[in-house]
Amino acid sequence: MFSASLWRVQLRALTPFLVLVLMFSSLDWFDELLNGYPDQVVSAGLFRVGGEGNLPIRFLMAFALGMGLLVRDIDERMMEFLDAIPVGRASLFAAKVLLAFAILMIMPISEALLGIVLGHFSRTSLSNETHFGIVSTQLGLFGLQVVDFLALALVLSFLRRHGWLVMGLLYWTYELWRRHDPRVEKYNFFRLSEAHFFGESVAVPWSTVACGLVWGAFGLSVSYLLYRAAGDRFFVLKSTPPGRWRQVGGGLGFVAIVILGGATMGDALKKEEPDSTLTLPTYPMGTARSSHYTLMFPAQLARRAEDLMAASESVYATLRTFFGTDLPSHVAVDGSGSRVATAGTAHGSSKVRLRLEDCASQTCGSILAHETAHMFANHLTKGRLSDHGSSTAFFNEGLATYVEIRLFPSSSAVEEDYDLAAGLLAHRNFKLEDIADADKLHKESDRDVVYPLGYQLVRTMLEAHGEDSAAKVLRALAREEVRNDLVGLTLWRDAFQAAGFDFEMTMAKTRSRLKRLARLHKQAISKIPRLVGVSSLGEELWTVEVMADVSPPFAVVCRVRATESTDEEEYLIATRTATKTFAVDAEALPSDVSISYQLGLRMPHGKFTVYERWVEVVLD
Repeated sequence: MFSASLWRVQLRALTPFLVLVLMFSSLDWFDELLNGYPDQVVSAGLFRVGGEGNLPIRFLMAFALGMGLLVRDIDERMMEFLDAIPVGRASLFAAKVLLAFAILMIMPISEALLGIVLGHFSRTSLSNETHFGIVSTQLGLFGLQVVDFLALALVLSFLRRHGWLVMGLLYWTYELWRRHDPRVEKYNFFRLSEAHFFGESVAVPWSTVACGLVWGAFGLSVSYLLYRAAGDRFFVLKSTPPGRWRQVGGGLGFVAIVILGGATMGDALKKEEPDSTLTLPTYPMGTARSSHYTLMFPAQLARRAEDLMAASESVYATLRTFFGTDLPSHVAVDGSGSRVATAGTAHGSSKVRLRLEDCASQTCGSILAHETAHMFANHLTKGRLSDHGSSTAFFNEGLATYVEIRLFPSSSAVEEDYDLAAGLLAHRNFKLEDIADADKLHKESDRDVVYPLGYQLVRTMLEAHGEDSAAKVLRALAREEVRNDLVGLTLWRDAFQAAGFDFEMTMAKTRSRLKRLARLHKQAISKIPRLVGVSSLGEELWTVEVMADVSPPFAVVCRVRATESTDEEEYLIATRTATKTFAVDAEALPSDVSISYQLGLRMPHGKFTVYERWVEVVLD
């Protein structure tokens, strides 16, 4: 059936592609060993096998090869000649496809070997395994992907020069469909090369695999039927004997069975597939899923992730009742980290980042509720909360803090620190009107005062008008007739009035609440001094000495920035070198002309810090 001469002839025809594949594979090795860091940790070397770095090259190679693999014999009028030699068209088709598959698999096999080599030489006592299971699973997915690429090219090759055009039309059709219904992504076999981890094992995307199997079988079957039926130029229908028609019918029946079976398999496994919208890290990750959340988390935090997912449905149900609406899409939760100095961060209406390793099991639910509340609020305002972030931060954070403290109380620490901070700010005559300009607060003192003060304002409003008043105000912000140039207090006066409330009355009641908090914590506040520092620059250190005595449970902190526009994530945190002295390495200072430093008083439970105004100093 397969003679040595048949393999030699086909290999000779595919020699240019073989040379290209070997060249790309060798370049990958040279780049890694000469320009990379061969002694890197195992995950950075081994898990690269599951990446998408070479996906465009693999696809273009497969598509270019497949576009000429079969039709070249037809276009060069070789079919009648081939029929005269003792080799059937089925054998010829199989030899061509198998050899093309073998050549295209050289690249993923080379990637896998490189990953194993790097993993072997970078093993440590904590990670002494070679992880052949992960590599073999990824190679299997790569193999299916290569078959799908090749099947797509073979089918489109019969369109000759129009095949590339049709491929482009298919791509843009998929993109438009994906924007309309993102769920179609799970059936995209181009994503088979993405690595999904559940704990320390690979989570196979079964829906994508099922789709890939169906398409591979269908594409190869159709291309075989077209190749076998090709004669003088294309189909020779009239001269087709009855036996040939039975073979064609049997082939089409087989394809139909594969399609129906694959669709059934995809539906059965659909609920088990992990969400693939999150950015994949380079260390072992686990995936957990509930009705409304998909959580990706470091594998070592599996127990904490389990607790969070157990509480997630209660969180969603409570917030759905509180806001009177549903979120438009599933919520993706990345438990691997958040912004600096935050326990969580919400992004739009579909993604949350949590610092899962830092939150205790009993507080994870309240943090998730806080961030999900941001999503509900942003959804109700049709994105206006995020579009006017400086003007809306106090209400946005105050409402989320209310949800965290009042609806999902895990401890009294946050509320106690926020009440004390609010009372201290009132004692220092903080202007409540300033909370409607978070950018100004960032420049002058600290934009985070929107948390305790916004919480007091939202609580005042909800106590006066009921818990449904929050949703009413948010919906009022989403009105189409709201002018885009409304900012600050004017924006909120308009929203409150449209919702049927008096914003000025709410502000007045909030000021009264703040004064009550100042009286309630008068004894503690009376012992808190204003923080003043004296700075100096030495040869190695820049230091600031605090000219005040602060006793536990309070603590003093110090941070440094270059300019008033510096992002909070770029602040330098000064190190305490003595009871009243903080220092920063002189070489690490963000500027050699002038800097600003800020002293802050951390509240007893460490949940909030009240900062003084920024002090600018010139560096001599």
